[in-house]
Amino acid sequence: MKLKKCNAVLGLLSILFIIVHMLYNIYCYVFFYYSPVLKWATAAPLLAAVGLHACLGMSILFLQPDGIPEDPYRHKNKETFLQRLTAGLMIPLLFLHLYGFSLMQNSASSGNKLLFYAVVLAEIVFYAVVLIHVAVSFSKAIITLGWISSMNTVRTMDRIVYIICGILFVAGTVAIVRGQLLMFGV
Repeated sequence: MKLKKCNAVLGLLSILFIIVHMLYNIYCYVFFYYSPVLKWATAAPLLAAVGLHACLGMSILFLQPDGIPEDPYRHKNKETFLQRLTAGLMIPLLFLHLYGFSLMQNSASSGNKLLFYAVVLAEIVFYAVVLIHVAVSFSKAIITLGWISSMNTVRTMDRIVYIICGILFVAGTVAIVRGQLLMFGV
């Protein structure tokens, strides 16, 4: 149980760093401002927290005896399925995200609109995957840490987190994609 609690803390730290990173990038694209130092300052702690969270999460899932239980109610546990699916999808999409700007820059300068729009679409999918993972994981981390036990409170918290993630998705997608389209003139 200690490993699960450590992973819950890493997950919550990752969520905090994701929000900071997203808000900073929204600000950058809205105001066409860029600071390599601030970009790194928002990205480095996020990468560290997410990397540790992913490694520990996979270790718990595959190495602990209760990691993947036989679930007779599998069809009712959609959130856990969605949590694991989005965690798996984040890994390949993260690489595209890390190199997305240079891919867009190169494809725009070479006139390859198809690649440019494919990278933009991949970025949008990445934002959705990350925020879906955050939305389905937040209350689970809080429960794992023993901070909340009331199902009514969990449902209310889930609704609030889903709304916040939805707002972040729309704001991030609109601001960043708009900025990229303006920046690269595609």
